[in-house]
Amino acid sequence: MPASSSPPAAGDSKPALAALELIASIGVARVHDHDVALANRLRAGLELAPGNSAIVSLRADARAGERLRAAGVTVSTRAGRIRISPHLHNGEADIDRALDALRAVDTAGGGQPAVTSAGSSE
Repeated sequence: MPASSSPPAAGDSKPALAALELIASIGVARVHDHDVALANRLRAGLELAPGNSAIVSLRADARAGERLRAAGVTVSTRAGRIRISPHLHNGEADIDRALDALRAVDTAGGGQPAVTSAGSSE
């Protein structure tokens, strides 16, 4: 692994400071607006009401998490739910890829939905 790919040494605060400087240069409100807009794009694609949180939690079977990961979408899964939480490094294409992956799961499941109910964290 090249040195540039190595994780920072314990106690090295440079990466954290760089991240904070980036957020400060963009503005916390703009980061929030960006993140929530992406989450609301996901909600709209799932026919959910918009929210004010960048976290979208869906009740889903194992196929949904597997298909999302296979499509390159990072999700958390636990207790029969998947969590998708877009941030600065994501864009509309990422949300569209997640929606496509969820639709593909429904199609592959013989019409049985992989996402049985959805909700969002507020």
